[in-house]
Amino acid sequence: MILRISTFIAIAFLATNAIAGNAPRFHDEFAKAAPVALAAQTENKAAGIPTGQPLIVQFWASWCVGCRSAMESSIKKLDTNDLKVGFINISLDEDPAAARNYLKPAGPLAERLTAAAFVDTRQKLAESLNIKAVPATLFINRDGSVAGQLLGHGSPVEFERLFRQISQAH
Repeated sequence: MILRISTFIAIAFLATNAIAGNAPRFHDEFAKAAPVALAAQTENKAAGIPTGQPLIVQFWASWCVGCRSAMESSIKKLDTNDLKVGFINISLDEDPAAARNYLKPAGPLAERLTAAAFVDTRQKLAESLNIKAVPATLFINRDGSVAGQLLGHGSPVEFERLFRQISQAH
């Protein structure tokens, strides 16, 4: 019940901001927060993230049991489509080493997950995008606006709906 209420609140927040013209643009918020890129170990001010294409962004943490399977499910979904949708994952761990260690045993997807991984050590990006729990998945339109958010694993039907929405929008 709490998850449904928080999902409703998150969707209402995003819808209210979008209607008011105040919706945060993902790329702008990413640049302001400057998460650390796990692969490069440098501050990354929006370099290395896809622009001009739809994007799935997953927030996670090393202590989150279900986060790895949520990321793997998203990548598998992307791999089964010819649609050009980017993927990045952002850890909310305070220690980049904890995030890196969490991704190591991810099997065949480890390299792909690490290459697209960032750490929001100060949680500035998560805060600016109203991320309150992990795993959380944002669906970003081509213009950088947030089309929707799923908390936890979310419904496969809702994931599919949001995926189609961002991949078909012009």
